[in-house]
Parts: sequence; C-alpha cells; structure tokens
Amino acid sequence: MKKFFKLDKPYEFDINDIRAILSIINLWSIVVKNNIMIFVCVLLAAFGVINDVAFNRRINGLVIHFSSLLINIVALTGGLH
Repeated sequence: MKKFFKLDKPYEFDINDIRAILSIINLWSIVVKNNIMIFVCVLLAAFGVINDVAFNRRINGLVIHFSSLLINIVALTGGLH
C-alpha cells in the first residue's frame, strides 16, 4: 500500500491537494447546512467552470466543477434533505 500510493517518497505539493481540502470543506458545509459556505462553494465552482471553459479547456475539470456547482445549488435550494 505504501508503494502503491507512493508514501515511501517525500511529499510534493500538488494542486489536487487544495481540491481535496476544498471538497472536504464543501461536504462538511452541505452536511451541517452552512448556507454561507455552500454559497462560497457555488462561487468557487462557477469560477472553476469559467476557468475550464475559457482557459484550461479540460473536460475532466469541467465535469468536476459543473457537478460541484449543481450539487451546491441543489443543497442551497433545499433539494437535499
């Protein structure tokens, strides 16, 4: 397992580390129904979609940001009970 996840090598920062932390914060905000944080996550996802379409032009990033945007909008509107 150590070898598979490359835990035997020194840590190197990756942009996905920030995405992982933001995903955990987003999940927490939905679970505890913190509308302010959910709204912040909506804004971040919207900026991510714009960035993916205008600059990165990567389908996988667009799918991640768009799905996050929809999940957060549903959470804000009370669709998740």
